[in-house]
Amino acid sequence: MDSSQLFYGSASIFAFLQHTHRAIYNRETPNSSGHPPTEESLDIFMKRSVFFGIPSKVHDVPSRDTMQEIIPRLEAMKLLDVFKASSLFLFPFLTPATLDEILTSAYTHPYQPQATVLLLAILAVGSLSTPQTEQAERLFQHAKRQAAAYEDTVTISMIHVSLLMAEYQISMGRPNAAYLYAGASCRKSYALGLHKPSSALSLEAEDVQTRHATLWAVYIYDNWISFTLGRPNTMRKSDITCPYPDNQPLLVDQSIIADAVEKATAFLYDNRSDSLLQLYNMVQDIHHRLLQNCKRLCPETLTTALQGSQDEMLGQVSLHNMYYHFCLTIYRPFLVADSSFRCANKTDQTEMLWLQQACRQATGAAEDCIALMRHISLIIDAKDIRRYNAFYVETSCAVLLYDSLNHPLKHASNMELVNLALNYMQSMVNDEPISSATRSIKRIMSAVDHSLKDYHAPIQNASLINPALPPMGETMGATRNDPVSSTTATEPNMVGFDDLLQYPEVNLDALTADLFDFIPIDKSTFFGY
Repeated sequence: MDSSQLFYGSASIFAFLQHTHRAIYNRETPNSSGHPPTEESLDIFMKRSVFFGIPSKVHDVPSRDTMQEIIPRLEAMKLLDVFKASSLFLFPFLTPATLDEILTSAYTHPYQPQATVLLLAILAVGSLSTPQTEQAERLFQHAKRQAAAYEDTVTISMIHVSLLMAEYQISMGRPNAAYLYAGASCRKSYALGLHKPSSALSLEAEDVQTRHATLWAVYIYDNWISFTLGRPNTMRKSDITCPYPDNQPLLVDQSIIADAVEKATAFLYDNRSDSLLQLYNMVQDIHHRLLQNCKRLCPETLTTALQGSQDEMLGQVSLHNMYYHFCLTIYRPFLVADSSFRCANKTDQTEMLWLQQACRQATGAAEDCIALMRHISLIIDAKDIRRYNAFYVETSCAVLLYDSLNHPLKHASNMELVNLALNYMQSMVNDEPISSATRSIKRIMSAVDHSLKDYHAPIQNASLINPALPPMGETMGATRNDPVSSTTATEPNMVGFDDLLQYPEVNLDALTADLFDFIPIDKSTFFGY
């Protein structure tokens, strides 16, 4: 049997879920030895497929010689329009005009194989903004098969194919595959010299802009996917000397967030701080610098975008979800530290008041993410937008449910927000990865509910909760519908709480970093190691 293992670092949701399990375990078994559960406990919350990627529903697609045999041109044109409306904002190196040219090249003679591969990848991504998952999988399999012939080819088109495939895989709940595609796009970009200023006199101005947009898109994808998995990124900002492309403000701000991600990773996870306060000050500095540099994170810009075109709205949603996830990830270690102090009854130290502010940054970002997605669903059909948004919502719910374990008084209001998130996800495509994310949220919810079963708190109205920085504006509170009860959010075949403490023999072949390895507190003080 293959003994290789996948590794997920401390910035990943998997590492955080292990601490959620640990917190539940410590509440239920206060007289235990205090040793944390093994990594196998993660399988209780997140299915095996999450680690290795949700399996494809389509296998062994028949070989086809032409695009017309794979998909009729009229149908391809319809999917291309879907891509333009729902996904084009993610790829600043493409324009509606170039997309039309790619389609024409793929359907006319002489046969242009790289245009065909590129179009297949584009159509596969576009199909994910429809309920036709099997069609998307077939198109992706065709793209993957034809791209294999150009695996060693270093061209702009094949870099674009790698990015499109990374987007497809991450939107289908296959982050490990997306990580590999993003890495390939980095190496090809370096090989083509995209990270350096373009000096070839033969290049047209439009080609230069395409090169710059491609390079920065690669940097963003590589840093972001690496960050969410807790793995090293391939492309460094210090290696890039080419300028930003013209008239691409969204790309510029996303690259600023990617740069903040790179800095935060170095501070939080590559070097251990001497104290928790020192760690907090470093995180605060990175956060404040990001807000100063990223102009489109201001409330006025978001409000304007939400009243603009669909392309503008989706771009702002993508930017803000990156920001919210960045915040809840860099402040998440303080939630874990707070939980440890509470377990050790060390919450009466006045000098630790700043710790509560750090925790509020994480929970506030989670609240804002859920509120924003709910608001967008009232404007745009949730089935038509990026499936990857389910990842942001799921991660936000995990933070709020962990917060409930630390602060039972907040459980009622946190549950309202989590149920609001579940309502939103029910309005998305009823397929992967949304269905897996929904099951994960419900499992965690069930476990937290059971852990707090003897605690009774007054019901609070979730609409009274203030969002974190940057605020969403007054319209956000008004968009929250009445949440469903926690009983309706459970499933009849859900894993029981007793199963959470039994640690079944599961060979995950996956390792996760322990957040305590990066938090400057003495574990022996809290867990008796």
